[in-house]
Amino acid sequence: MIASSRTTDTVAYFMKFVHEWNPMVVPKCTMSDCNFPQINGCSLWYPKTLILLWWHIIHAWQQHFVISQHKQL
Repeated sequence: MIASSRTTDTVAYFMKFVHEWNPMVVPKCTMSDCNFPQINGCSLWYPKTLILLWWHIIHAWQQHFVISQHKQL
């Protein structure tokens, strides 16, 4: 999806448009890079299809956790 505004409303509008254009088309997955507007907008119309990209999750962990302080990680 390409949009100048990456808000939940914009993403949800796009997903609603796809759903209304052809309700028989249900994506097997939607992918996000931990972008909450994308996650929320997609989940409104296709709640069971979301896949988060592991690289982005691991990168976020590395930015926010000090491994020496959280050895269980």
